[in-house]
Amino acid sequence: MDPAAQDPASPRAVQADSDGESGQAAGLFVGPPGMDAAEARARGLLPTHHRIPKKGEVFEATGDVPVHYHTTWRAPYTGGGDAILGEGDRIVITSVSDQLEPEPVGVGARAVDYDAIEQRIVPASVRTAAKYSGYNLWVEIEPLNCGFRLVSEE
Repeated sequence: MDPAAQDPASPRAVQADSDGESGQAAGLFVGPPGMDAAEARARGLLPTHHRIPKKGEVFEATGDVPVHYHTTWRAPYTGGGDAILGEGDRIVITSVSDQLEPEPVGVGARAVDYDAIEQRIVPASVRTAAKYSGYNLWVEIEPLNCGFRLVSEE
């Protein structure tokens, strides 16, 4: 079972629960209205003291932190999985959906040491595929607030 689907505060678990497919989040497509309900539930589980980051801010992991990665391709499909960033790994926030929603449940990010982290988290069989074109990170707000420290603002 997907570890993120086991954490009741995870949007991925919430997505699975909202469609009655608990434990089947991996590979499951969830669209409206299931996604809207999932995000609303995940937002309700956020601690009241959380901080929403801004695009361009740099954060450093203070220990092992769970993240999601999405692979990009020169083809009409995508992939990805779950990964762990370790102490000292830095990320730059690339997208925050706070203009669309006041309380986003996660943010887009890019690893500062992009190549080294790519070697650790993206399987070699994916990295060496002819149409593979890179990866992006998605970090949930709670792990961002609890497992990273802000090192540079815009």
